Amino acid sequence: MTGAEFHLQSLAFAMVVVSCVVFLCLVPAIFRFPEEFRPGLRSWIVGTALVTLTDVVFFTGLEFPYLDTTLMAVGGIGIAEWVYALRRIDGPSNRQRWPYAVVVVGTSLSALSPSYPMSAVMFSIAFGVLYFGAAWTARRIRDEGPSVGRSVLVVTFAVIGAVMLGRIVIFAALGGSGASPGFTTAARSLVFVVAAAGPFAGSLGFVMTCGERLGHRLLHLSLTDPLTGIANRRAFVDALERALSYAHRRALPVSVLVIDIDHFKGVNDAAGHAAGDRVLIEMAALLTKTVRSEDLVARLGGEEFGVVQSGADIAAAVAVAERLRSAVEEHPFTDDGREFKLTVSIGAAINADRSDAASDVLSRADRQLYEAKRRGRNRVAAG
Repeated sequence: MTGAEFHLQSLAFAMVVVSCVVFLCLVPAIFRFPEEFRPGLRSWIVGTALVTLTDVVFFTGLEFPYLDTTLMAVGGIGIAEWVYALRRIDGPSNRQRWPYAVVVVGTSLSALSPSYPMSAVMFSIAFGVLYFGAAWTARRIRDEGPSVGRSVLVVTFAVIGAVMLGRIVIFAALGGSGASPGFTTAARSLVFVVAAAGPFAGSLGFVMTCGERLGHRLLHLSLTDPLTGIANRRAFVDALERALSYAHRRALPVSVLVIDIDHFKGVNDAAGHAAGDRVLIEMAALLTKTVRSEDLVARLGGEEFGVVQSGADIAAAVAVAERLRSAVEEHPFTDDGREFKLTVSIGAAINADRSDAASDVLSRADRQLYEAKRRGRNRVAAG
């Protein structure tokens, strides 16, 4: 041997071991994710199995007509399954035609020129396009928060795609391998190493992305009122604490409104709890539409809502509260042909000094709410 050479069978064996370990670790993941993630995981596992199969065939040293063409078809369909799995992360999706078109065109051209190195050139072009397409698909996954997994997917597939297309340059520059039989050069061994990273790094990124997506959704659910779809009490308190922390550093006001629907029990008694729920949903929408876009509206529990307003002094808070009170009083709440005339009582409070915690401001707003009710309801009290 002259220069650095690497044994092809040893490289192939390493690829098989890595791919098989990844495949065996992936299968149990299906049963650890909710049903909505499982179609994508199944497609990813199918793709990983097909790509791994090409490594196994190469490792065994099987020889049969149109071997490279067959491996291109099997591996290409595997990558197409990965692309489909990436699309399923965002929800139900149809399979795109372009990955299969690339496989058909590539295998057809390879079948017309099955001899080395033309078959390898066709293989490199087809897989380079497929991997870059997979990187682009991963990049287009919708954001639900920061995603390290998506970055791993994009980088992994983009690097493999670049190496696959770079392989053509190696062929053009070097022609034959020049290595001993059963061996390959250092430059070409890089293709094997990078290709082995596909199932490993790609699968790691895919499972991470699914896990991150699940985590973001669980966090969203934990901060969202299931009936109205707006923030819940926990999200309200978190937002108030963040607003106070920011305001204290810059000596800015933060106001809180606590809103209670007057005599809401009468709605449930007259029309039932289902009608009451629909009224609460309509109330949440009305409040959200009436406040500023930067204000947070939350359901604090029962028929009680809250609003956090950063940068609003007590006068601005009272003005917004009066606007909300008037909007509710003038709004016709209807359900199944029945109309409900509703009013709200609102308590408004503002942070007093840097020592104010969220509970302090919220308690003062609660006291003002009780004062508004004591004074006859359908009014605003502030202090």
